[in-house]
Amino acid sequence: MSYCYNVGLILACCAVLAYGVPDKLQPLRTRASSKIVGGTPVASGEFPWHVSLQDLYDGQNWTHVCDGSIISSEFILTDQICINNPSIFRIVAGTLNLTIPGSIHYISELFADDRTGRHLSLARVSPPFKFGCNTRPVQLPARFAETAAGSVFTVTAWGSLEQFEPTTTLLKVQSLIIPKDECSILLEGFPDITYFICAIEFNSELHNMCYLQGYGSPLVHDGELRGVFYIDHCEWPALYTEVSLFRDWIFRITGV
Repeated sequence: MSYCYNVGLILACCAVLAYGVPDKLQPLRTRASSKIVGGTPVASGEFPWHVSLQDLYDGQNWTHVCDGSIISSEFILTDQICINNPSIFRIVAGTLNLTIPGSIHYISELFADDRTGRHLSLARVSPPFKFGCNTRPVQLPARFAETAAGSVFTVTAWGSLEQFEPTTTLLKVQSLIIPKDECSILLEGFPDITYFICAIEFNSELHNMCYLQGYGSPLVHDGELRGVFYIDHCEWPALYTEVSLFRDWIFRITGV
């Protein structure tokens, strides 16, 4: 558990991070397609690597479109579908509330892995992140580390406390990893799950990823990033790209 994930210390050491660059703030809207339904609000300093990728909704208003994870002072990791035109994106870090950015960054360089069906993207940010209690990198897994079935992980994203009732608060949901052979049966012909983790959410009637489509959302266990949200069609288990299978590529570009 992070030293900064201490309620007594958070109030003292993170107050400065609560506000970013006020003169750059724009009204922010959230799209109905980027949601966790149900879940529990995240505590300050609990998941300090979580970032929001945003674009200009109508040329004037910033809107959340994807999630991502800080992996170093210069890089975030997200799903490749998230970034089509990086010049219109900004990245908001260090906050649990989309209306109050902790810090604002822009994409200066973009890298995509094209070998395995375009699963992940790395984005270099400008300016670099300044680490503190609410902004810190996530730990990356070892090469080819196996995500064991039966493990309980946590996924975070902005979403809805109830269906069709959006919130700007970062939420978390517990997910159970299921075996890939069972997942293949449930997916009924999905082309190939070699590069994926399969998960189902606990208490799925109330808490689920069904309406999320929050591509890039981190799946973590004990502060380690194991998966990046890829897809969920409600009747399927959620699929997360297995980060450990891309460690060589990540290291080659970022040195992390």
